[in-house]
Amino acid sequence: MDALFGLSVALLVAEGVMGAGAPRATELATFATFTGLAVLTSLLGTSPVGASLAGATGWAGGARGEGSIEAGRDAYPAMTTTWTLPVALLLPPLYALLAHVPLWLAAAPRRARPARRGRTGGDGPPTHNLFHDSAALGLAGAAAALAHRLLDPAIDPGSADRLAGSARGVTALFAAVTVYLAVDRLLRPRRWAAGRDHIATVIVQLCAALVLAVMWAASPVLLVIAVPLVLLLRRGLAHAELLSAARTDAKTRLATLGYWRQVATAETARSHGLGRPLGVLLVDIDHFKQVNDRHGHIDGDVVLLAVADALRHATRPQDLVGRFGGEEFVVLLVGVDLAAAAAIAERIRDSVAAVRVHLTRGEQRVTVSVGVASGAPASHDDHGVVTDLLERADAALYRAKREGRDRVCLAAAPVPRKPRPTT
Repeated sequence: MDALFGLSVALLVAEGVMGAGAPRATELATFATFTGLAVLTSLLGTSPVGASLAGATGWAGGARGEGSIEAGRDAYPAMTTTWTLPVALLLPPLYALLAHVPLWLAAAPRRARPARRGRTGGDGPPTHNLFHDSAALGLAGAAAALAHRLLDPAIDPGSADRLAGSARGVTALFAAVTVYLAVDRLLRPRRWAAGRDHIATVIVQLCAALVLAVMWAASPVLLVIAVPLVLLLRRGLAHAELLSAARTDAKTRLATLGYWRQVATAETARSHGLGRPLGVLLVDIDHFKQVNDRHGHIDGDVVLLAVADALRHATRPQDLVGRFGGEEFVVLLVGVDLAAAAAIAERIRDSVAAVRVHLTRGEQRVTVSVGVASGAPASHDDHGVVTDLLERADAALYRAKREGRDRVCLAAAPVPRKPRPTT
């Protein structure tokens, strides 16, 4: 990666010297403005006040939803794409290739700060990781700029009409964005997390970058209006990311128990109104303590994630899988009776049994025990209905464990509650 970046810089510098000659003042002003805004936003994101304005991470930063400690710690400066993609759309490829170097230079001293008070490093990820991100995003920007100029050679960064005033110009813009995404995805696959929230963040930041490029081409003065709006937009995205993180278990990428209960309570009220049943599964990894004792807790987390993925694939899109705690998982089944819930539980058990987890000390086979409870909510106490289903599924789970594990057990029918005497 580093060698490819260096070679690309050398080739583009040689082309610039032999071709267009010295850079124009307008090009340097455009480059300085957008890279300066990128650095400023990055510095804002590292301060308590600035973090509330700019957000702590951006799409170009650490991979959200990956469930790893490194993903949250190894974060690239915030909102980089919003500010640096316009450089690729407005200027020659060399500028796009170098657009992330100022960010790397600004972040490197803080990231490389010596360890103190028992800390293992500076304030962030290693400097070489940041340079890798800078080089990858620079190559993506240069590729986007090349694609843009191939499709629309007559680009004038000082004219919005020339930039996006024709079908050819608009096509070139969107083709450049597509190339940028493809190259970034190829060079930094770990930075890309799955999920609708991530896709929405990508789309919003790309649209903001396109708007900034067109506004700058129309009149640089418009950027004075656009910058505060973009920062407010980023603040909203940061809030959505924090909300999503609060609902997601870090190790398994499943719903947290609190969020699962919230959804289950709402679904109970809906099911009560529609007169349809609701099912709950409690899933426990068999002999998980032995996995931790033999392989260690790091490999134990790998097993947890493998089981979580199997649960996701074995359930339906309308079902909600959460982490109950430790090595236990909980599944909310919408609109299923006890027989259908038992069939889904068996599918989960078979799916997990087919998984072979590759750990440091060899392959590990995993099995689960499942307790199943189902019923039609007949009470207006939605929270009480959820608790009752969990308690009955828990009793069935312990019966499955007593009977030898790696099996599914069904909960007994609920005992009708006697009506309270009226006074």
